[in-house]
Amino acid sequence: MLGAATVLLAVALVRPGWLRVLNRGWMQLGLAMGRVVNPIITGVLFFGVFAPVGVILRMRGKDPLRLRFDAKAESYWIRRTAEVAPSGTMARQF
Repeated sequence: MLGAATVLLAVALVRPGWLRVLNRGWMQLGLAMGRVVNPIITGVLFFGVFAPVGVILRMRGKDPLRLRFDAKAESYWIRRTAEVAPSGTMARQF
């Protein structure tokens, strides 16, 4: 491996154009692998994490984003009575 790395380093320093074919092939391999692996990982993440959490929250009657329709509500605005943080807390952050 060290010998191959030394040869490739020497070629890259002396004649970098010779490595163009290897670079293109390597990039095409990476793009092809990305097209296959990305949907698999995204699907596992969605169906293994997000969907079960959503089902569990619905079964427990939770609505963390308050998306449920309320016919009796005058407005969906959330009234804020007190200031959340004092106004000077962000003055000297660092």
